[in-house]
Amino acid sequence: MLPQSLQDLIARQSGVISRGQALDAGLTPAAVDDRLRLRRWRPVHPGVYLAAGHPCDDEARVRAAVLWAGPGAVLSGLAAAWWHGMVEEAPLRITVIVPEPRRRRSGGDP
Repeated sequence: MLPQSLQDLIARQSGVISRGQALDAGLTPAAVDDRLRLRRWRPVHPGVYLAAGHPCDDEARVRAAVLWAGPGAVLSGLAAAWWHGMVEEAPLRITVIVPEPRRRRSGGDP
């Protein structure tokens, strides 16, 4: 059985969960792998899963794309317009903007 906090997170995210979120919530890597093996979760993207019983609808697809893109990622273009109710149909292609990683410079400059 999953902790209630993790069940609540999955419900809020339309059935979508990232491996990192599951681990942060206290599941072990083996427990995540067991859920996949038993088909309680199925992969949507690498490290992003859809819980059994939840449809892979437009909201789940969008949430999965952002989770897969990683921390700081945001929706862009038509996907963002759909998310905010500005267009009626979700696009087939979901565009996500990912922040550029900070690069360390030699010589002590930040």
